Amino acid sequence: MNVVRTAYWLDLNENDKIFCWLHYPDAQLKRSAVVIIGAIGPEYSHCFRTIRLLADELAISGYATVRYDPVGMGNSTGTLEDDALWEAWCDTPHRLKSLLNELGFDNIIFIGFRSGSLILSEYLNNAPIDTAIFVHPYLHGRAYYRDMQMLDLGLNIAHEGSAVIEGGGYPVTENTKIALGEINLTSQSFNQLDNVLVISDSENVASSKFVRQLVNDDVSVESLYTDDLAAMIRPAAESVVPEPTIHSICDWIPKTETLTECRADFAPKLCEQLSARHYTESVFKLDNERSVFGILTSPSECAAVTVAVFVNAGAGHHVGPNRLHVDVSRELVERGVASLRMDLSNLGDSVRLYEKEQYHPYPSSAAGDIENILNYLELHFEYKNIVLCGLCSGAHNVFHAALRKGYSHLTKIILINPLTFYWTPGQSILAPEDNKSEIDEVYYQEQAYDYKKWLALIMSPEKIIKILKFILQLVGRKLNHLFAQFSEVLGVASLDRMNSDLMRLLESGIKIALITSKNDPGEKIMLSNASRAVSKYIKKGELTCSTITNADHTFSSRSSREKLINELINSITKPEK
Repeated sequence: MNVVRTAYWLDLNENDKIFCWLHYPDAQLKRSAVVIIGAIGPEYSHCFRTIRLLADELAISGYATVRYDPVGMGNSTGTLEDDALWEAWCDTPHRLKSLLNELGFDNIIFIGFRSGSLILSEYLNNAPIDTAIFVHPYLHGRAYYRDMQMLDLGLNIAHEGSAVIEGGGYPVTENTKIALGEINLTSQSFNQLDNVLVISDSENVASSKFVRQLVNDDVSVESLYTDDLAAMIRPAAESVVPEPTIHSICDWIPKTETLTECRADFAPKLCEQLSARHYTESVFKLDNERSVFGILTSPSECAAVTVAVFVNAGAGHHVGPNRLHVDVSRELVERGVASLRMDLSNLGDSVRLYEKEQYHPYPSSAAGDIENILNYLELHFEYKNIVLCGLCSGAHNVFHAALRKGYSHLTKIILINPLTFYWTPGQSILAPEDNKSEIDEVYYQEQAYDYKKWLALIMSPEKIIKILKFILQLVGRKLNHLFAQFSEVLGVASLDRMNSDLMRLLESGIKIALITSKNDPGEKIMLSNASRAVSKYIKKGELTCSTITNADHTFSSRSSREKLINELINSITKPEK
């Protein structure tokens, strides 16, 4: 049985549209459908791959399944600072149920993932449904809010006196905080439900109390305790799909079914375009040997001359960390610039088949995927300038795609916080070994201003030895670098790889912009390995380096993200000489 996947936007109210995916089988479609309410906040991107795979597996089991981006997140409209955000989140399950009823499905099953369980519980206060599944649920809204505060504390993001906390890049307003504070699954009534599956990471007091509450309401409950959920909510590059949990869900749902007959001739008509005041967004698909999915944003009032292409950051999908790519795209259109936020094949929504090893931020196919996209844009659109942008591994992949020959309209690449320019299999994806010296150098420079670190150093001989080793390695690296430069000037040695590659790009007319957080190693890596090319082309204005202060690697704080967006807009819209 094959799975059909359709991306579309759905009107929620006069102001908001939600971006959804409908997964369904091409045969043996059941009369029940499933709605997955995903996590909000940072876990939205962490759980993305698990939810996408679950939707596929449910479709293979015969169920039409909807997954979606909540208002203010992903490709949906709105922002997380909207005053009426919580109401929109709680209205969404109603709207999706109505849509599925209109499409001919008689019974709708809801699955709440993590913090999505809070939205599901609120929906259940007013909705007569039979079956629900809670996956690794937050049981108290206050617990979610406290976790967002702790996340900000760990990232050193201050929000004293503000009505909005940063939430590690996913803000929580005062109105949302109040609404969350009223939710408690362990004391809520669920007597309208018939069947519930609760999947938890451990049998603790809170989860047991939730199950008892369901039993007291005469709900048929099955509890499943598994050890694979903690890995699911790690950051995208480290997240692990809990396959046993997915199989358990697909096995459990048919046990609750009363509708056994199947449907035929299912051909839903859904809107694959979003029309807003200043822009339109449409689904972009490229089916070559490898599938590529993206969202194309175009200004509605003029024909764009320039298009910016945003590539996956790390192992995340096309919306970007903290929704960066979406926010930049929707601001660029007001300056007449189009954009394409894309997923490399085997990442995000550019996935046909699931394989454990495929979800990698440095895939060997990355440069080829980007090359295919650029060739397609040059052949089928009339853009005169193409700008490639990538953060972290995206910067690495953009750099190598640009080194391929044959582009007539590629004018600039923007590299944001690269951790390496030459990743090789076997290296760490979080701290590539070929640039470990630069990464360590930045780390020690940052720690040098913290007196607590010095006290800890005095008390630990092992740390002193480790730092002395680092200093010796740093001095050796600097001397080797100076010797290599001297040899190049004398003509007794050729340019090293990075100097050569940078010069090849710049001499071909492709400008380079490097944007780094103050405590990220990207600029040091480039200066350490290609200072000759950097110095030459900075003077010419064809290579620029800029630094954003008070920013982490993915620009979690609102102020750093706004600075980055402004820097990107200025770099992309800067007139070419």
